[in-house]
Amino acid sequence: MKILYLFFYFFLFNVIAIDLNFECGGTFRIDKEFLLSDGSKYSQFSNYGTCSGELGIYNASYCFGTFKTKDNIIIDSEILCENTFSDNEKAWLKARRIPNTELDSSLGEMIFIDATGKWKTLIGTKCKYGIKFINLPEYSSSLSNHKCDITEKQKKILESKSSVNSLE
Repeated sequence: MKILYLFFYFFLFNVIAIDLNFECGGTFRIDKEFLLSDGSKYSQFSNYGTCSGELGIYNASYCFGTFKTKDNIIIDSEILCENTFSDNEKAWLKARRIPNTELDSSLGEMIFIDATGKWKTLIGTKCKYGIKFINLPEYSSSLSNHKCDITEKQKKILESKSSVNSLE
């Protein structure tokens, strides 16, 4: 019976996913582009923005990366973001947009690759996002929604005021 209780406790509080949602907006700029003879384009970009989310979470973000496109369709992408949260802790995420989607409106996936403080609990967590740009190609506004599946334990850590090290 104890084994069943422990399994149930672990399952309920550590495995069941809880949605952590963020709404973001920012400024997107293509910094450099190369047009190749086959019509494909390599673009280097930067994006500055802010997000608000559940649990009273706010952050500023800076992202940069590259896109390979052809006819404004994404062939490949690589993106790195640094987020500074309202508690002055940071998290770094790698992102990829889904190939064969439009450059100005797309879906993608991010993964937390590093963090400080209580945000370390999210390292390895994946988040899905949708993004829309207005006024491409020079300076654009970006609007995005992010959804991360987290555990109850991760949620409790994020709700706390202390660092992750004091909760372990």
